[in-house]
Amino acid sequence: MARARARAVLATLAAALALAGAAVAPGTFARETFEGRAYRVWVPGQPVAGGPLVVALHGCWQSPEDFAIGTRLNEAAERRGLFVVY
Repeated sequence: MARARARAVLATLAAALALAGAAVAPGTFARETFEGRAYRVWVPGQPVAGGPLVVALHGCWQSPEDFAIGTRLNEAAERRGLFVVY
């Protein structure tokens, strides 16, 4: 049951990103909201068609910005053309 819910949440998030992607400039670390919940998304300069969506879960006391800086995940995603949601 938990797996089905997780899949549904990820599918909803992917759909929201697809819709939001038109409004977010490539190569940016944008702040967005979905159903009142704030999140950050890295949009690569040259996205890979059909590429995976990376979901980065930061710690309780850590911000998405701190996590992105500490892991350098945005830079890695840019090299590979991947979207990252924090």
